[in-house]
Amino acid sequence: MRCTLKLTQIISAMIILIALHACTTTKPLTPQEERVSIPLVDRGGIKDWRAVGEKAILIKARNNQWYRATFKRRCFNLDDSITRTVSFVSSVTGSFGEHSEVLVDDQTCRVKTMEKWLDPDETENPDNGGFVS
Repeated sequence: MRCTLKLTQIISAMIILIALHACTTTKPLTPQEERVSIPLVDRGGIKDWRAVGEKAILIKARNNQWYRATFKRRCFNLDDSITRTVSFVSSVTGSFGEHSEVLVDDQTCRVKTMEKWLDPDETENPDNGGFVS
């Protein structure tokens, strides 16, 4: 009986250690998975933007670096000439990145991914050829 109790305690302790190790071990981000954001959006950190259809937007930061933000869902009327207002909602830190929002007229478009991008004026195909590694 005593031997069974000790064995049960040892097995339980091993299971707990394995579970803790699995919870704390994370895979390092690759360059494509690196999270990027535009700082100081709430203080004029965005200089320009261009719609890329209804699924993405190119954003030029104050430091002249371009970024491409893709949306979780289609952002209707973003590229139409009828769009009256576009607002970038910053996080509590004042930055704009993944999970931020773009307000297009009365529609909220949530950002899914954000990555550095080449200047669309200098690339042949800004829709899919401007990724900066």
